[in-house]
Amino acid sequence: MAETLGFIGLGNMGEPIALNLRAAGYGLRVYNRTPSKLTPLVAKGALAAKTAAEVASPGGIVLTMLADDRAVEDLCLRPGSFVEKLGVGGMHISLSTIGPATARRLSAHHAK
Repeated sequence: MAETLGFIGLGNMGEPIALNLRAAGYGLRVYNRTPSKLTPLVAKGALAAKTAAEVASPGGIVLTMLADDRAVEDLCLRPGSFVEKLGVGGMHISLSTIGPATARRLSAHHAK
């Protein structure tokens, strides 16, 4: 089995992406604000996380597919976020449609 990835945001776009990653052999730790959205992924072998921070492992990879700039900032920029748990060498891949200013704020935050 390939590396285990974290995945946050299992809406209309996130769920199919996560299912494709799972089908490709990746282990997944998944989180969504609505817990029932985890069911299809857990049925395919993903591990359900109770918090967004639980999907991350030090030096790991977390993908997010969120609704908008505000959702991404709320999740990533608060103290105790999954970003802090990723630490040095960790990677956040944001698949969300966000503005350039938000992308720059995220980049600066991640660099810290």
